[in-house]
Amino acid sequence: MKRFCLIFLFCTILADTIVAQYGNGLFFKESVYDYGTISEDGGNKTAHFTFVNTGKVAIAVTRVATTCGCAVPEYTKSPVQPGKQGEISVVYKPQGRVGIFERSIAVYTTQNKERITLKIKGRVEAGVPRKHKDYPHVMGPLQLKNRELFFNYSVLKQQRIQSIVVINSGSEPLSLDFKTGNTDLTAALEPAVLAPDQEGEIVVTYRPTIKKAASFQERIELQFKEGHLQKDASILVNIKMR
Repeated sequence: MKRFCLIFLFCTILADTIVAQYGNGLFFKESVYDYGTISEDGGNKTAHFTFVNTGKVAIAVTRVATTCGCAVPEYTKSPVQPGKQGEISVVYKPQGRVGIFERSIAVYTTQNKERITLKIKGRVEAGVPRKHKDYPHVMGPLQLKNRELFFNYSVLKQQRIQSIVVINSGSEPLSLDFKTGNTDLTAALEPAVLAPDQEGEIVVTYRPTIKKAASFQERIELQFKEGHLQKDASILVNIKMR
């Protein structure tokens, strides 16, 4: 009887694994990605799920949904032919999320209405102390609400402006210079000088001179005029023109 129960338990676990990995004609080598222990200040971390179309017809992933805005998915959007591979990647943002985490990722395909469930998990260790808890990103005396912007254009040559809310958590007035390798992209701190505990904005302006569709990333370096040297003091700008 004991042996029968063990066999039944093994078969149940195996069946669950097969459903998770073979759902909708797609085979996932791994259905769970463990980030392990990561730092709150270590930047975003990416999980990669590779799949193979084990069916007889082309299958396309139509939608990938996560249970938290802290997990951002990207996936192969073109149909995957039988025997070919595709990928789903999930970027996890650990800032302000100290502790153990586990998130589900629902994958929908053209094969049928059933979803495939993937998971990411791990543990986030606390970074440097946050004086202002609502500003998870820390660069010396500067705290930021976020450090990434997205410019999506439907009309070429159209100027766009976006901003990141920041606060001076130091004990001295703070001002910034900005450095970028793209002359179409400029940034400024408003107001130009932040008093201690004063809120402001990093205002980023993009004036495109590109005359065709493109998709790329640019990094803007933050240079502290007061002599604060910070490793990886930068913000990321994602630009998509179609």
